[in-house]
Amino acid sequence: VVYYYNNNIHDTLVMMVPEVLDFCREHELWTDFYDTWMLLGEEYSCSGEHSKAIKIVQEIHDDATKRGNKYGLTAAMFVKGLVYDGQLNHKEAARSFEAALANYPANASPFQKNSIYVYYLTELKNLDEADKMRTTLAEWRSYIDECRKDTAIKAKQFHNWLYYYHHAYYIYCVHQKDYDGAATHLDSVVMHIDNTGWSQVT
Repeated sequence: VVYYYNNNIHDTLVMMVPEVLDFCREHELWTDFYDTWMLLGEEYSCSGEHSKAIKIVQEIHDDATKRGNKYGLTAAMFVKGLVYDGQLNHKEAARSFEAALANYPANASPFQKNSIYVYYLTELKNLDEADKMRTTLAEWRSYIDECRKDTAIKAKQFHNWLYYYHHAYYIYCVHQKDYDGAATHLDSVVMHIDNTGWSQVT
């Protein structure tokens, strides 16, 4: 499903999700279950099918409430934030992403939480909330450092997260007209891209 999402194979992704959800439900793989459902909501949101995405939000929310699953509730809030962003309602998008971060389960995988920070900071920039950007950047950096305690996470993954972190900080510095700070963070962006081994140019 992730492959279909990353390669914009929309119809096959939509067709496959129910089968994957059934499999995860049968084997009680709840993180994979909500990740898959969330991916479908993201797909609808990215393709501009907002009514379908909102329907997914409600279904995830109802299911997670019934199971008492905080990760599922976080997934619903994240997709809701994407829908609001797609509708250029940055205030509600920021509110949804902030709630997703606040309710993120402490024992859940850090991968999705680090992604939510990226989206949340973009909304704060759109809302011109510089002070909140600065405090969120500090909070995010502390979280990335906390993730280092998990020795199962590969070093390349930290370069990935730090690339996004420094990119967000670069945007903050430009917003503040701190061009020396922006240049420093841009250097870090390039360094972390090099260390991931990506061919991406930014």
